[in-house]
Amino acid sequence: MVGVTEKTMRQWIWTVVHELARVDTLIVWENRFIGVQNCKDKCFVSVDGTDLPIREPIRPVDPKWYSHKLNRAAVRYELAIAIHTGWIVWVNGPYPAGEFSDVTIARRCLVHHLNDNEFYIADGGYRDGNQW
Repeated sequence: MVGVTEKTMRQWIWTVVHELARVDTLIVWENRFIGVQNCKDKCFVSVDGTDLPIREPIRPVDPKWYSHKLNRAAVRYELAIAIHTGWIVWVNGPYPAGEFSDVTIARRCLVHHLNDNEFYIADGGYRDGNQW
């Protein structure tokens, strides 16, 4: 990088590495209940898929990586945010963006972590007639 000493660059790299190492202890699924005051609540998280651009992993272009959201190759992650606190409580992925829809990713894992009669709120990408 221009204008940055090697010592400064190493310091920032290690700062980022240490913070990334803490992510597993910061994103906790059970934290969706923090701040809940009404025990009759059945919806604790808002869920959505997000696409992150990548370089095309193989040539020729493989449609399984194509993201209609970004119009390029991408991976898709599923994130859940606790409604009462705004904390990220779930991250699932990566998945090839063109091969896995939001609802397909949710069916693979998230729905199996919900309690009986628990639901999540999501956009239309999660609608398929089966409501969780």
